[in-house]
Amino acid sequence: MPQAIDHRPRVNAERRQKTRRRLIEAAMFVVSQKGIEGSQINDVMEAADVSRGGFYGHFSSMAELLNAIGTELANETIMLIEKHVTGISDPAERIASGITLYLQIARKYPQFARFVVAAGNTVMTPHNLIYDLLPPHIEAASAAGKMEVMSPQSAVDLVAGGTLIALMRISQGQIDEAYCSDVVAGLLMGLGVKRTTARALSSIKVDAITPPNQSLLHRTHHAGNDYVGNLV
Repeated sequence: MPQAIDHRPRVNAERRQKTRRRLIEAAMFVVSQKGIEGSQINDVMEAADVSRGGFYGHFSSMAELLNAIGTELANETIMLIEKHVTGISDPAERIASGITLYLQIARKYPQFARFVVAAGNTVMTPHNLIYDLLPPHIEAASAAGKMEVMSPQSAVDLVAGGTLIALMRISQGQIDEAYCSDVVAGLLMGLGVKRTTARALSSIKVDAITPPNQSLLHRTHHAGNDYVGNLV
């Protein structure tokens, strides 16, 4: 007689993953509404409709939860952009297109923009893929004479800082298409790209990214209303 298969480990693992995902989505919503300082574990528990034991079964503190969100959200977004620009031969155009796409995502997914602004440095963890994926593009652009930077590290910091400020303005809803183009051109000039070239690169149209349905970007954007009623 065939031995019965015990499905309990798989079911328990799926349940844990679902709870973790709901905590992350709820925390993104809470932080985007209340900011880092104003967000408490109880807020996340209430928004996610998860018990205290359920929270601490996944995260030991609010800081650990925020670090997990920052890493997952940043890396998911950066990988989507990297795949989108990898076929562009000009490294300076790859960088310009990448920044443009990042700003487009922020405008399309305001929950993402508000969370990044509220979280600030929490998003820039040591595991953020920007530190791995952006420097090679900068080095390639420098080697090709497209850019003049002091160091890849300072260039990455310039891009990260400039886009964070841009996301703050985007989250406030006070910008237009010209603003995003100006930001891209300004950052390129900060990286040593000539003004006329920077303007041309910032004006190139790039196809919008559509995140997959299982992505954190998509889930949080479409699940936001699930948490409104639970947030006190």
